[in-house]
Amino acid sequence: MSPRGLLPVLVPALIITLAIAVSAQAPPATSGIASDPNVLTNQSIIEMGAARLTEEVIITKIQTTKTKFDLPTPALVEVNSRGVSANVVKAMMTPKNAPPRRGSHKSVTKERT
Repeated sequence: MSPRGLLPVLVPALIITLAIAVSAQAPPATSGIASDPNVLTNQSIIEMGAARLTEEVIITKIQTTKTKFDLPTPALVEVNSRGVSANVVKAMMTPKNAPPRRGSHKSVTKERT
């Protein structure tokens, strides 16, 4: 078969292959934690600070709400440069259900009798 004879067969096959490949790709994530208004993000902390909510209120919100903070060094620098206090940043960095640190509480020992 000549190359011209293959062209009518190859073009539709190529189109079908491309259509299958494109349809097999995962759709972009349009809904998720980052877009959930009930989940705190770095941006929501910055917005609360800009609205002049007190540090105490922001920290309480962090402790009582689902969070999805981005905390690598550049993100921390950004949050700090936008006026978020050190205490709020510390609250962002502290996991809610972290086990107590060693030495953070007194150990109770039984007396020997």
